[in-house]
Amino acid sequence: MNVTAVPATVIRRGLQVSRLPLTLAEVVLHREGNFPPALVFDAFGANVKQAVGALLRDHGLHEEGRLERAAAHELVRAEGLEAEAVQREAAADAQLDERLRTDEQRREDLEREASRKVEAAERDRELKEQQVEQAAREKAQAALDAEVASQRAVAKRERAARAKRLGSQRAAVGATRKAVGAKRTAKRVDDKLKSTQKARKS
Repeated sequence: MNVTAVPATVIRRGLQVSRLPLTLAEVVLHREGNFPPALVFDAFGANVKQAVGALLRDHGLHEEGRLERAAAHELVRAEGLEAEAVQREAAADAQLDERLRTDEQRREDLEREASRKVEAAERDRELKEQQVEQAAREKAQAALDAEVASQRAVAKRERAARAKRLGSQRAAVGATRKAVGAKRTAKRVDDKLKSTQKARKS
């Protein structure tokens, strides 16, 4: 059988039937629009439509394949951006945790140093020396508390900024998914109308 005689409808129906297991998996896994195997299959289907459309000189089928390929590419790109954002957030959190651990160690070192000074003052047994050491310890503790408070404030602002950026990226991904979903819905309706019109003509 000559390939050029294969109707475009058969190509579409064949791809739809072949995709059914992946569609079912998307629903079960709640991964509509971001299920990697389905994205790969959609890109494959788009290539098939482009190739067959060119072979049959069916501009509509060829254009449909081109649009679906572009949509699949956008979804893959959106997924990549989201994954990259999550990785950046994890790396930033790890750096922040390391910084906080370092600050905590420094605080403990300063506390030990202050304790040694207090012990030296106590050994001295002179009230004046004790008062001087106590004042030094209180000053060091106040400076330490101020530094820790500043670090925590900076950390809080950094977390909020990262959360805002990730939220914006996720919102963009969601908008892309909705747009692609709307295109698919419109395409399905259009395909159904075309099938109905062909059936009526025949």
